[in-house]
Amino acid sequence: YLQGTFITSSGGNVSATGQGGGSGSSFGNFGVHLSNASSITAGGAGTVTVSGTGGAASGTSNHGVNIIGANSIITSSNGNVSVTGYGGGSGLSEYNSGVVVETGTMISAGGSGMVTVQGTGGNGSGNFNPGVYINGATAQITSSGGNVSVTGMGTGSGASDYNSGIEINEGTITAGGSGSVTVIGTGGITTGVLNDGVLVVAGTITSNNGAVSVTGTGGGTGISAYNYGIEAVSNGTITAGGNGAVTVQGTGGAANGEDNFGVYLQG
Repeated sequence: YLQGTFITSSGGNVSATGQGGGSGSSFGNFGVHLSNASSITAGGAGTVTVSGTGGAASGTSNHGVNIIGANSIITSSNGNVSVTGYGGGSGLSEYNSGVVVETGTMISAGGSGMVTVQGTGGNGSGNFNPGVYINGATAQITSSGGNVSVTGMGTGSGASDYNSGIEINEGTITAGGSGSVTVIGTGGITTGVLNDGVLVVAGTITSNNGAVSVTGTGGGTGISAYNYGIEAVSNGTITAGGNGAVTVQGTGGAANGEDNFGVYLQG
């Protein structure tokens, strides 16, 4: 738990691993938590590796890696950055994300460093267990020039709803320079609704000059419905700068319910 504090190096690799605790109805048991302008970074060519697993309590918000508070950041000077998060929770638990990037925070890499983010949502039967959740207009996953890869798997159980692989709510996934952007999301396999592969709500997936690829597979099972492979609403945007190519591939969920579209766009 970092609050206005730092983990850093002058040039060596930096690794931070956290396991959330808690029991019973305990909540907010994060694996790795950065707040109030905290940072995990490496100087020189040092790499940064962060891995967090949320606690298994039945309360809410047991995120794997949670980044909140203005100017909280995971980054490097020139090395690769890897962030992996597993949402926790059990029983009726809800809101257990693998990786959360909130308003004013960032996962990035300097120089030619690559950024890899992987998130898996929690297994609670409550709603909203996304793999990667980027929330707020100034929330970003980005690089200075290296490639950026974001992979998310929504989870949940039972009749849980809204378990997207990746949800971008006003935030941004991008890459600087000629870096490419690859986004892959898979929705949770529950009987609830709206288990999208990739959901973009007034957010942006883009690049400066590199290729952009977005692949989404809707989840759902049984009576589940509205499980879109890729859903972009409220001016959600998938684009590429410069000469970058854009590839979008969506597969709707295999549930018995209605409207499991591959790609769904709604302005």
